[in-house]
Amino acid sequence: MDHCPHLPKPPAELTLEPQYRTTNQQTEFGSIEDFYRFNPWRAPGQAPVFDPCGMAGGAPVRGFNAAEYNETLYAKQGDLGSKVLKPRPSGTVWPRGELVRVRWQQSANHGGGYIYRLCPSNETLSEACFAQTPLEFANDVHWLRYADASKDVASKAAGVKSGGGKGWMRWPFPNYAGGQCNYVVQPPDHCQYDCPGCKAPLFSADSACPCDCEKQYPGLPPGNTDRISFPDPNPHGGDAYHDFSVEDTLRVPTHIPAGDYVLGWRWDAEMTSQIWQSCSDLTII
Repeated sequence: MDHCPHLPKPPAELTLEPQYRTTNQQTEFGSIEDFYRFNPWRAPGQAPVFDPCGMAGGAPVRGFNAAEYNETLYAKQGDLGSKVLKPRPSGTVWPRGELVRVRWQQSANHGGGYIYRLCPSNETLSEACFAQTPLEFANDVHWLRYADASKDVASKAAGVKSGGGKGWMRWPFPNYAGGQCNYVVQPPDHCQYDCPGCKAPLFSADSACPCDCEKQYPGLPPGNTDRISFPDPNPHGGDAYHDFSVEDTLRVPTHIPAGDYVLGWRWDAEMTSQIWQSCSDLTII
């Protein structure tokens, strides 16, 4: 039985080869075991977004499981990054045709993959604008950079070379567990997950209560991630993900005019339905 009969099947031409998955690599596409098939990474860049520079909190109103933003002087819940964040010159200058280094850092492993893109700062920031100028990855390894440089370590990079994900980079951290799922809690019961808003009076997690896939849906296999072809590069494991940033090398295009640009980073998750985005200002010469 399909646990998601109400959802459309993703088109085969937009899906990734199994080696670019970050979990469930050995499951059959579209089968009941392939329970992440509806998430953004399976069709990179195709899932719609609220804004190419992100939305504060990830939702117009506060919700469950991190869909909450602590109001600041610069934004409040539901604000769109491209609308409320003013240009802020970074002093970063990239010569055309040169190799440049970029870094990102995670607080939770949701798998999937990511891409860097450019949009001229004098144009409307939109997905269409950013999609016109994806940046080429020039590295075959990622560098895990620690505050203590003696701990830095290199790990193999997996840039997507074909299909709908061409030009993207696979998330370098695998997930060997059976996976996280959600289920609907039927009244009068409530989800017992401990989060802001999960208890009375909101009970915001009742329609998507987190669970272990294998326990909630008996018969599902474990994650089936290939430990040989996709080893975990994190030498310390666990919460050590917070201790380093991941460095990539990009090639600055030669065909674009000099000027001010916005650099957009987009992460399409595989183990959740999330898309994470950020924008920053730089100059191309």
